[in-house]
Amino acid sequence: MDKTIKKVEIFIATDNLVDYHVPIDKEIMELPRIKGANLIGEHGLSFFINIFYDNEKYILLFDTGSINCTILNNFAQLDLNINEINAIAISHGHYDHTGCLIKILEEISNSQNLQLYIHPDAFYERFFNRNKENTKDKLLGKTRKEIKNLEGIFYPQSVDNNSIFKYIKKENLHLTNITTEIFPNIHITGEIPRINNIEMVTGFYCWKSSEKEELTEKDEILDDQTVYIDLGEDKGLLIILGCTHSGLLNTLIFIKKRFDRKISCIIGGMHLVNASEKRINETITYLKNLQMENPKLIIIPLHCSGIKFKDKLKLELRNVYDLGVGTKLTF
Repeated sequence: MDKTIKKVEIFIATDNLVDYHVPIDKEIMELPRIKGANLIGEHGLSFFINIFYDNEKYILLFDTGSINCTILNNFAQLDLNINEINAIAISHGHYDHTGCLIKILEEISNSQNLQLYIHPDAFYERFFNRNKENTKDKLLGKTRKEIKNLEGIFYPQSVDNNSIFKYIKKENLHLTNITTEIFPNIHITGEIPRINNIEMVTGFYCWKSSEKEELTEKDEILDDQTVYIDLGEDKGLLIILGCTHSGLLNTLIFIKKRFDRKISCIIGGMHLVNASEKRINETITYLKNLQMENPKLIIIPLHCSGIKFKDKLKLELRNVYDLGVGTKLTF
């Protein structure tokens, strides 16, 4: 028997921004004005999501913030109990979305009962190039040692499945290559088809093996995935984004094909920080059409969405909000 979701509460547990003096929709949004001064932002993203059914409540943690673990401070300030979390879902294996995963698992007293949803590619070993002089030709096909000796290479800790199994049962690890139901009417997309040429992934690299001299490969970030929540025909879909490396248009098109629902809220990282004018314009045009389908559609760009995109979005669409750590949304 299908379970209808009665209410959803979304807390922004980690984001780049802490700001509790911004315009909001007071019917849906609650700013952390009392505890805001004690919240901490960092380059990362995480959502603490309460899901209420008739006689049950589940808690989903979507992404775990970055390597400084500001999320643990923010949990305490917002009175969010990590021991009540039923499942953790990971959008993709980048450090700013998985950085505090192991620490959170350490802190959860009943972690053996926790369900973890993650794409297998999230375990790839990745690095980030912060130096424009490190061209593609300098990176592809090189060994770990050659890469690490280059200036401007940022090499954060990767997701280690052996460490994960110290805290959760192997049968509770769910590898999400395809769309997977986490709780009733709550899904994670799995891999999202890349059908829009303007949203192709560039500039990312990884090692796909733990062997000592495995060579550097281009990383398509196929593990990028999104959580969506079906509130029913009247309320529509809530779409919660990680970084949207798959492309915002690709992601929304993929979800829309599977659910004949209006979209009520899009929140999260939209990865348009370095996007071209053409890509920004095409994205805004698509979002305008979604808002024509549902004039109440709320859009909340966070984390990696980019100032240029956000500014233009606010000029051309309604119901666009700049929110940050600690904000609570209720649907």
